[in-house]
Amino acid sequence: MKFRLLDRITGYTPNYGISVVHAVSFEEILSVRRIGGVEAPRTFLPALAAQAAGFFYAAESDFRLWAYLSELEDLKINLSDPGDHWHLELKKNGSSGMLCTGSLCGSIKLEEVELATLYDPEERRAMFKALQRS
Repeated sequence: MKFRLLDRITGYTPNYGISVVHAVSFEEILSVRRIGGVEAPRTFLPALAAQAAGFFYAAESDFRLWAYLSELEDLKINLSDPGDHWHLELKKNGSSGMLCTGSLCGSIKLEEVELATLYDPEERRAMFKALQRS
């Protein structure tokens, strides 16, 4: 995933979880509805959860690891209108999973991968710091 849905990291607690936010733009909703119909925005929330989980795993491993979604369970998605914000809180759930609450509720299972095989670790470290801005 080379695009970024994650606009801001609103909280990070080591060994516990991460909270993130994404501002929904009018153009975003229109473009995905043209491509995939009314349900298309639902695909963005799991992608946002994946990016948040990736940053959590990176921060936990001193930017050696990244995570990707391998399984989604019992998801409940709350759609938004343009101008709204998607809020997600991901909490560690066992060794390879996280629980989501907020705009996307449910359980996700994750697989670890070496960060350097996907991205420049120092670029991700800098992005993590920038996304935590006050």
